[in-house]
Amino acid sequence: GAVAPLRFRADDPPARETAIFGARAASYIGDILRDAPPPPGVPPAELRRRPLAVKTGTSYGFRDFWAIGYDAQVTIAVWAGRPDGTPMPGHSGRTTASPVLFKIADLLGPAPATASAPAPDTLRLSHRDLPAGLQRLDAAPSDHGRNADAGMPKILYPPDGAVVSWDGAEVPLEAAGGRGPLRWLVDGRPLAPAASRRALYWQPDGPGFARLTVIDAQGRSARATVRLAP
Repeated sequence: GAVAPLRFRADDPPARETAIFGARAASYIGDILRDAPPPPGVPPAELRRRPLAVKTGTSYGFRDFWAIGYDAQVTIAVWAGRPDGTPMPGHSGRTTASPVLFKIADLLGPAPATASAPAPDTLRLSHRDLPAGLQRLDAAPSDHGRNADAGMPKILYPPDGAVVSWDGAEVPLEAAGGRGPLRWLVDGRPLAPAASRRALYWQPDGPGFARLTVIDAQGRSARATVRLAP
């Protein structure tokens, strides 16, 4: 739960650490991140040479893909993306950056024999020892109305109301949900279907506002209005 300025050389003097949260919170977060599902092709934590607590991230517009992992001895950070910031729809921190992170961890060799002990006041219970209300998390009655829209298509990028920095290049369009094939329209004009079911690229005519629509095979639709800013 402590942070310190970066050291760029092994012989740099240690910097003073600052606590950002307590040891108990750090222990809980580490347990959660160690149990995070690995990307495809990476074995689960109990079968890896060096189990890590891992967190991944994907930046707005699919431009940056991060994976950061740590144990009691090392911290590894991996960034993936294009140098010019061009979007890469269909990629994520989990599928693009974290496989590299786990490969680096394997090259470092087995984890140290002793791991840092949890804080003395850390609550450690098995599933059956939890209170009954925490053993099973069901949707609250108030959630059922919201779940009615679970199968509807949704525009992921660009989201409704977004201002997209545009330099004349193609703009990626990505949707989730719905039943394929999905059809896209821009200002009421259909776009040619893409090879991917979920994403395609759109070449705008120029800057300004555009109305995006995605329609699934059952006729359900989602809309977004965006502005392209040069």
